[in-house]
Amino acid sequence: MGDREGESEMVRRARRLRREMTVPERRLWRAPRARRVRGEKFRRQVPIGGYIVDFIHFESRVMIELDGRSHDGRFEHDAVRQSRLEDQGFRVFRIANDDVLNQSCRIRRRCNPRRAPAEPRRF
Repeated sequence: MGDREGESEMVRRARRLRREMTVPERRLWRAPRARRVRGEKFRRQVPIGGYIVDFIHFESRVMIELDGRSHDGRFEHDAVRQSRLEDQGFRVFRIANDDVLNQSCRIRRRCNPRRAPAEPRRF
C-alpha cells in the first residue's frame, strides 16, 4: 500500500497506527469492532481537528483515549488536546493502558456510548 497521491501526513499516520495497534488498543477494540457493542459503530485511529483519536463513536460524539507511556509527562498537552476536542462537542474518556489490561470487561461496559455520562471523566 504505497503513498496515495494527495493523502495528508495525518491520514498516513492514522493508517500506520491502525496497522500497529498496541496491546491495550487491540484488547479494547475487541468489543466495538464489527458493531459488537449493541450494534454501535466505533472507528479507530481517526484524524479529527489536527489530532488522531484512538476510538470514536460519531453518532454520540464520544471519544476514548488510551493513555500509555507516550502520554507520560504530557499532561498539559493532553489537557489542551482534550479541551479542543470538547470544544468541538465531543465527550472524551481517558483510560490508562493498565486499566484496559487489568479490567477490560469493566472498561468495555463503561464505554457504551448510550450510557456515557454528560461529563467526561477518567476511569
